[in-house]
Amino acid sequence: MRSISALRVVALVSLLCLLVPALAAAQSLKVRKYQAQQEERLKAEYEYTREQCSVPELEVTFDWSGFPESAADGYAAYGYCDNGALNAMESLCTSDALSKEAVQTQIQKVVCTFGTQGWTLQDGVLTFTIDFDDVDDFARGKEFLLNNL
Repeated sequence: MRSISALRVVALVSLLCLLVPALAAAQSLKVRKYQAQQEERLKAEYEYTREQCSVPELEVTFDWSGFPESAADGYAAYGYCDNGALNAMESLCTSDALSKEAVQTQIQKVVCTFGTQGWTLQDGVLTFTIDFDDVDDFARGKEFLLNNL
């Protein structure tokens, strides 16, 4: 009988160890609403990019894992993503046929994440890291694409 109680205690402790980190990482309603709003606004922006670049299958998303929750007050993440990645792509697509073809064939997905500003392009995924304290993301994004497509 004693071993069953010990097993229950071990099971309960194990369950708590799994639940506590998940509860601590839970985001506030305010942040979840902000993220949903930013996703919707970004969707409208990338529809325009799809049209300008003739890429109907382009996927654009946020990776919210590094998002600073304090940024939900006063920053428009979708605007940074639009400016640093999508506008740079649109600029190339509308400049000449060679650039448009490069965007069409080499970018299948755009992911906007958060941290120190930067861009990577790997396996068809353009990742733009948003830094709310940095500016000039359009010019740098366009330069990155010109040098990496």
